[in-house]
Amino acid sequence: MPTGIYTRTNKHKNATSIAGKGFYKTKKGEKLKQYLSKNWLGKNNPKFNNWITRKKNYCIDCGKDIDIRSKRCYKCRAQIINPKGMHHSERSKKLIGIASKAKFTKEFKQKMRKINEDLGLYVPLKDLNPYYLYCRLTGWDKNISKYLPNKELIMLKQIGLFSRKNSKGLVRDHRYSRYSGFKNKVFPAILRHPINCQIITHRANLIKAKKCHRYKDGDSISLKQLFDLIQNYRKKWFEQKDCLNAIHNYDRGKRHDIIYGGSAL
Repeated sequence: MPTGIYTRTNKHKNATSIAGKGFYKTKKGEKLKQYLSKNWLGKNNPKFNNWITRKKNYCIDCGKDIDIRSKRCYKCRAQIINPKGMHHSERSKKLIGIASKAKFTKEFKQKMRKINEDLGLYVPLKDLNPYYLYCRLTGWDKNISKYLPNKELIMLKQIGLFSRKNSKGLVRDHRYSRYSGFKNKVFPAILRHPINCQIITHRANLIKAKKCHRYKDGDSISLKQLFDLIQNYRKKWFEQKDCLNAIHNYDRGKRHDIIYGGSAL
């Protein structure tokens, strides 16, 4: 007989029928059915709870009819435990910002990088491509578009950013290129300043690049012009002081060291 195939005996058939729905058709099943209907059905059940005549209880928040043992319904209870759409007050935001600024110092970041490098979670800085790391440090802030001139903002809304679906879209370009900044060891905070950002088409950005090197971008302005524009910048920028200090240090002969933990200054 093949493995897994067997014939059902009469004894097996009787056992399965008694264990299933056919149990209440037996004599034992009929006796149990009568006992349950007499002692446990309806009001005879000690746990019987008449929904109409029972003592009413309502949620103290929304007024929904709930179990007598509860004060709130599940929905209102969830709002208290984990409220959706809850926002921090301006005071709490400032306190969080102050605490974060005090914690995430340059020394703390270097310490965490060392720990993660030892654990194998981070690639050591010395093993990274220096230019690739410099490009990461000089990337734009996520809110950089807010600081663009109105003319460029209108153009950006009309045309949109470059993508596969929008081949004629616009890109954010460094007026003083990242390659020139890397070559001259300019501090990254200077290159990611909003005054160094311009909106151009993707095609214009490709034309601007020099053909002799895939990473050599043409500079729209000189480094001296960029320094002057940053020093005369009057809008609010959260790294403005850092940029001014970086320019001061650069004029004094200091240069950016890519292996020094990626410091902006």
